[in-house]
Order: sequence, then structure tokens, then C-alpha cells
Amino acid sequence: MAVWSLGDAAPVAAVGGFGERGAPVVRYEFADGTVLQASCARAVRMATTVIEMVRGTDGTCDLLTGALLGGAGDRQVGPRAGSGRGIGMYQAAMDSLVRAVLSGQAADDAEIMCRSTLVAIMGRMAADRGGPVFWADLVRRDRPVFPAPTMHSGVNVA
Repeated sequence: MAVWSLGDAAPVAAVGGFGERGAPVVRYEFADGTVLQASCARAVRMATTVIEMVRGTDGTCDLLTGALLGGAGDRQVGPRAGSGRGIGMYQAAMDSLVRAVLSGQAADDAEIMCRSTLVAIMGRMAADRGGPVFWADLVRRDRPVFPAPTMHSGVNVA
């Protein structure tokens, strides 16, 4: 979702690590110098909370609601004057789909969805490795992205 907010650009590299309270964190680096940090914590008996926020130098956006919050560092000062409340990314996607169906125009997001999925895989690989994973290595066609299947308890595991 954060890659969507950056115009669907592919990151140059991803590095995995751990943030506050030991939650896995992936730091994505883009060609223009933009850095995106993503984290996800899961635990048994943990309250279910989903927060999808993008924070930049000009403020913060809640991707679920489309609300823009003012800048001033890490301080959130409420909705930015004149910005109002947006429609949120899920509603924007649904509106786009409905427009495509009503107009008879195909909405082909296959390339964007595949890139987004590969960015997520890249982040998972970086978190597992703890070291950098480079986009250029992932999209090379002369070798597989993942190691070959291995034998585990006499069963071939892919």
C-alpha cells in the first residue's frame, strides 16, 4: 500500500531488521532517495489493530480513510486546513473498478499487482536474511529468485 502511495515505483533495495518491541521492520530504499519503513507485528492474544499510514515531510496520510494530518515533525495536528477528508485507498480502488466496468474499458492492473507482490516478497526476504536484497537481483531472468527445493524428512519441499 505504501508503494502505491509512492506511485508504484519499485524500490532499489530492502534491508530487514527489528524495531521497537522486537517487531520485524523492513527499510525500502528508492532511486530518488525516498526511504520507506514497513513493519508488522503479530502475536497470540494481541489486539487486532490495522494502521496504514504514510508519513512524509509534509505531513501524514491515513490510507484507510484518506485523512491528511498536518506536518510539524512527528506531532499530528489534526486534519490539514482545506484538505478535508479523502475517500481512502480501498474506496478509490473500488471507484476505479466501477468506472472501468461502466465505461467498458478494461482495468488491467496486473503489472502493478505483480510488482507490489514482488515488493512484499522482497521485504520478507530482507527480513529473513537480515541483509540487503536488491531489486535488480530479483528481476534477473538468468536465475531463480529463491533457492532450489530441498529434501526434508525424505520429502521434496518446494
